[in-house]
Amino acid sequence: MVELQETIPALNEAGIAAYAISYDSVETIEEFATSRGITFPLFSDVGSKMIEGLGLLNLHVRRQHEETHEIHEPRFEGVPYPMTFLLDEDGIIIDRRFNEDYRIRESARAILAGQLGFQASTGSPHVTRGDVAAVTVVGESDQYSPFQKIWFDVEVLIAPGWHIYGSPSPSGLREFAVTPTASEVIKPGEVTVLSEPVLRQVAGARQPVLTHEGMVQARFSVVVATFRKLEIHVSGTVDYQACNDIQCLPPQSTPWSLRLMPRVYE
Repeated sequence: MVELQETIPALNEAGIAAYAISYDSVETIEEFATSRGITFPLFSDVGSKMIEGLGLLNLHVRRQHEETHEIHEPRFEGVPYPMTFLLDEDGIIIDRRFNEDYRIRESARAILAGQLGFQASTGSPHVTRGDVAAVTVVGESDQYSPFQKIWFDVEVLIAPGWHIYGSPSPSGLREFAVTPTASEVIKPGEVTVLSEPVLRQVAGARQPVLTHEGMVQARFSVVVATFRKLEIHVSGTVDYQACNDIQCLPPQSTPWSLRLMPRVYE
């Protein structure tokens, strides 16, 4: 552990360097890193000088505590907004990840997956196989830390000769949608459909409509909004309606549920 200074961390085997900055003291950071098994450099910015210079000083932490009925302590003064910068080999910022709540964090795996195409999902998948479509929902991990933002991938594999509908869908037909269920501790984010629908002419429609064929993928995140160590179930539905050139099957609402356990540090 060192005080904040002009230090460039060494690259790991994948050619990636990582470090983090905190307003905590060197001693506090060292204790935290040891308890979590952190091996990359952590820098101490006591007084939040660099944090303030980057515009990341959280001046609203007292209000955030009042909104969630938490005890506000002096040690929280100087806490930054969570911000992750991704830099290329020339030191140019190519992406930023920002959260307004100082407690919310994304995993390094999810950030690298979004920018560098690393495999993000290593959790146990929920798979439902239907007559013409198979639905898979999987999280980046089966474990969580308090107030972690966890990403989930959704994949619907559609049988040859069949299609499902994109958004907007024709009147009376159900479009593809992923709906995670909110709860006291699960706060879902926006669902992004990664697969682009294509226009095609279908029986009974006057104009071409948006459809998905072969495979459709989507992604969403949830925040596990609790400090309690609980077994948590993230659940929801995947909705779609499958048709071919002759018939349309009834609308499907496929339920899914994935278990998350609190991460245990040795």
